[in-house]
Amino acid sequence: MGSLAAKSQNHHFVSCTPLGVLRILEEILGSTDELAFKKVALIGRSNIVGMPLNLLLNKYDAFVRLCFSKTPIEELQAIVEESDIVIAACGVPGLVRAHWLKPEAIVVDVGTNYVKVPE
Repeated sequence: MGSLAAKSQNHHFVSCTPLGVLRILEEILGSTDELAFKKVALIGRSNIVGMPLNLLLNKYDAFVRLCFSKTPIEELQAIVEESDIVIAACGVPGLVRAHWLKPEAIVVDVGTNYVKVPE
């Protein structure tokens, strides 16, 4: 976490999921430079995904709004509605609603949860 918080964009030891999200965004946007000034709703604040990803996104000058599963639903909706990128990393199925998303928003879901599939 300390090396991630340092000003350098060199990140030698990063958890695989935050780094994977960064690579996905790089592929979609064409470059990590395109993260600059994007509004990002990051839902999840764990030490393994949420916090490292927050630090990574900040290095690329993204505007990150950090939320979590207990963020009031009205506030979460307002944040998601204005975001260019929504990253769900809290493991709560159905927390983000499709009608909250603005057109062309990028959505990455890395939360893990168990959802029983009807037979």
